[in-house]
Amino acid sequence: MSALVEAVEPFVPESASEREWGVLAAARPQLTATIARYLSQLNTFLAPRSVEVADHTLRQLTRWLVAKTDVDGTTTS
Repeated sequence: MSALVEAVEPFVPESASEREWGVLAAARPQLTATIARYLSQLNTFLAPRSVEVADHTLRQLTRWLVAKTDVDGTTTS
């Protein structure tokens, strides 16, 4: 396959984590984008298992925020 064809193929989440982040992102896009940037930064200096634990913990927090609060990750003045 050419690189162009591969680039237009749809993203299919491979892990439960990716699937759940997709669901959470639909509910709170700004919050999940902020967390994704944070996890990306953690990848630069933490061991992979530590990043997995952080991912799991932040997904748990985000599930709670979606279910019980109206926090969306945006700031208000």
